[in-house]
Amino acid sequence: MLTYKKGDLVKAAKNGEVDYLLHGANCFSTMGSGIAASIRKTFPQAYEADKCHHGTPIQRIGDFSEAKIGNLTVVNLYCQYDYGIDYRRFEYGSFKYALSLFCNENMLNGKTIGLPKIGCGLAGAKWDLVEAILVQTVVAGNWIVYEL
Repeated sequence: MLTYKKGDLVKAAKNGEVDYLLHGANCFSTMGSGIAASIRKTFPQAYEADKCHHGTPIQRIGDFSEAKIGNLTVVNLYCQYDYGIDYRRFEYGSFKYALSLFCNENMLNGKTIGLPKIGCGLAGAKWDLVEAILVQTVVAGNWIVYEL
């Protein structure tokens, strides 16, 4: 269900190698560090979708926003309320809920979904727990975890 690939996810998305680019986002529309900063620079439409989300920061947690850019859809999964590196900001339950919403609202059969090791950098998540949520939650599609 999950495959792993060495490489730059943002570059892969730009080159048309994935249909969906998923990443973890905080609820304050910063996209200022980690892979989010690269996504913001390369796909400013994703940042606009983040800023235009209908909810307040507390209403965003466990939700997602998306930007369609040609054949690519960039998905901001709101799985951390705020940002910082002083403690784990990633919320496993919010990730599972946002991922479930995304999977339920999109037809993923035949699609390639690229994602980093969501939350396992600056947000402080443990990959074995994130991976377990992915395995339990995703139902269709070709899911590729990109590692630099």
